[in-house]
Amino acid sequence: MEPPSGVPTDLATSLGSLPSGEDASLTRLALHVFLAPGEPGEPPDWLKVLAIPLSFFLITIRFLGHTVAFSLLAARGEILEEGLEVH
Repeated sequence: MEPPSGVPTDLATSLGSLPSGEDASLTRLALHVFLAPGEPGEPPDWLKVLAIPLSFFLITIRFLGHTVAFSLLAARGEILEEGLEVH
């Protein structure tokens, strides 16, 4: 099976090296695609890209934590006084 004509050559060679047909199970194909590094000694591409959704997740957790904290303060009728000093 040949890759489509618009595919970059690096991706086309990677797709060509995948086992096909009866020789490869779905698990083996998935492991080859997800765990194979691009260059020797480099982490896989999916690991590099994982930083983006992980950072959004951490920002969301922090935002929700602040929301809960400020909601509890508002429910008790307290005002948050930040210690801002001007020198």
